[in-house]
Amino acid sequence: RMNPLLLRFFESEQILMVGFSMQSFAALALMVAVMVKAPLLVFVACVATIVGALGLIMPNGMSCCLAMFPDRSGTVAAVVGTLNFTLGGFIASIMSGFHNQTHWPMVIAMVLCALSASLIFWSFKTVTFKAA
Repeated sequence: RMNPLLLRFFESEQILMVGFSMQSFAALALMVAVMVKAPLLVFVACVATIVGALGLIMPNGMSCCLAMFPDRSGTVAAVVGTLNFTLGGFIASIMSGFHNQTHWPMVIAMVLCALSASLIFWSFKTVTFKAA
């Protein structure tokens, strides 16, 4: 319930920047925590921050996608939803092949997903799309 409050003061794109930054920082902290064998509480806090950042990223990402194509909102929602489930299933099936009784497969997947999402966001941040 924090997003509606934040939208009173900030644009969706600004909230996305914070969400992606939070998620990337937490993912890198998670990797360091696993490397140094930090206590379980640190591990859980990092994972909770990564997942919690999705509360900022998902609704504002959808909002930005819909803003780019206001006359095709149904198509945009369908494409974004399909991509979410397809990529999630694809990544989950790949990760199941790397199961080795350690935290590393999950940590590596979380770090790669968080950093690649941030990289994509920052790469296209300055691009402005206009509806056809």
